[in-house]
Amino acid sequence: MIKLFWRAFLGFWLATTLIVVGTALVIHEMEPNGFPRPPKSRIFNQDPQAMRLLQIATRDAVNSTQPEFTQQLKSMPFWMQRSIFAVNAQGQELLGRTPPKAVSTLVEKLDQRRPFKRLERDHRHYFGRLIQLQDGSTIRLVVLSSDEKKNIFLQLFLMNFWPILLIAILISGTLCFFLARNLSRPIEALKTATQKIAAGELNYRVGPIMGNRKDELGSLAADFDQMSERLESAMNAQQRLIKDVSHELRSPLMRLQFALGLAQQKTGGEASEDITKARLAADYLNNIISDILSIPINTQEPWPLEDSIDLEALLKNILEELQPAFGKKQVQLQFNSQPQEPMLVATRGNILLGVLDNILSNALRHAPEQSGIQVDLRQTDHDWVIDVRDQGLGVSSAQLEEIFAPFYRTDEARDRMRGGVGLGLSIAKRTIALHKGSIRALHNQPTGLHIEIKLPILR
Repeated sequence: MIKLFWRAFLGFWLATTLIVVGTALVIHEMEPNGFPRPPKSRIFNQDPQAMRLLQIATRDAVNSTQPEFTQQLKSMPFWMQRSIFAVNAQGQELLGRTPPKAVSTLVEKLDQRRPFKRLERDHRHYFGRLIQLQDGSTIRLVVLSSDEKKNIFLQLFLMNFWPILLIAILISGTLCFFLARNLSRPIEALKTATQKIAAGELNYRVGPIMGNRKDELGSLAADFDQMSERLESAMNAQQRLIKDVSHELRSPLMRLQFALGLAQQKTGGEASEDITKARLAADYLNNIISDILSIPINTQEPWPLEDSIDLEALLKNILEELQPAFGKKQVQLQFNSQPQEPMLVATRGNILLGVLDNILSNALRHAPEQSGIQVDLRQTDHDWVIDVRDQGLGVSSAQLEEIFAPFYRTDEARDRMRGGVGLGLSIAKRTIALHKGSIRALHNQPTGLHIEIKLPILR
């Protein structure tokens, strides 16, 4: 698709070029001061293009001597010279050529009594004219009708107007270029700002790029920045509210768990069905609060990576802790790693532990019994890559991006006790982004989900 800049530039330039060319054509066809017109004569109006050429050759002859007139003929373009023959009183052609027989015949018929004469031979017209120069010498001019009638007018037009036309086209092209850029740059800036906002960079502003524009585009940029600022404030306020509420809920929740623990002890470890359900609900609520508190409020805030960790050792520890769960579900685990050096990444505390544990636990949760999970750890030029593939039901193509949204759960994971609350992958994506890495979901073949994690190599 053609960009707006090129559409505006080419459209403006083509319009101005057509205006310049059209104006020139109208002037030379309609205005009396355009090309010289032939006399109002039936003979000479039979070939207007040839007569225009005759008028051009003779218009300054009365003020020229024979040498000057000869020089004028020599300065004409070649396509004009080959259609004009000039013979002096001594019978010599001024350009040193041998005139055709029809030209010589017409020259012999030109005299003071017949200064204009027309001759037709072989379906071609010859127009002759007797002129007298300033020094008194007489010249007999003969013009041949051109075989390229369409081209003669174009050549005459370009010969007289190409410098003005070229300058006009270049000037209009330059002005149209800056005009198109002046219109397209703000739109490109707004497009970039929209993409940044959609990607979550709510602190991005387009005003500094637009400068001090006072037109409608400047007002649009100011309104866009105001909208972004309000959106950022609303999002931050919402996230802070959720975290504040979560903090406030944690204290009574801890007291509730403590009370349930005491009640279970008083019953000798044989908790009733109601106490068991209450403890499961309390644990579920505690997990929600922990996940919410793990979400960063703003990914643009400073978050230094002060530690380092070996990915291979971390993955082995997590998989070792999950071995009982793998065995209980009869899921076969395949772990592939070919380290050529310590697989170090920059991190902060043990935050990657929770991310990888959540992804592997999700794979185990959705893997069918007696199936398999494959975990690969490989290296590219700049990243360590972790691939986690399960053989579950997977998700649709439309959900590959949505599963990373907070509180999003697929239709197959609506059961709270089994499917979670939809915060694990959201936290994982933000955490990986804070590590300058990336995470994405793909389809596993023939069935299942493939999670790919990339983390920059710590040299």
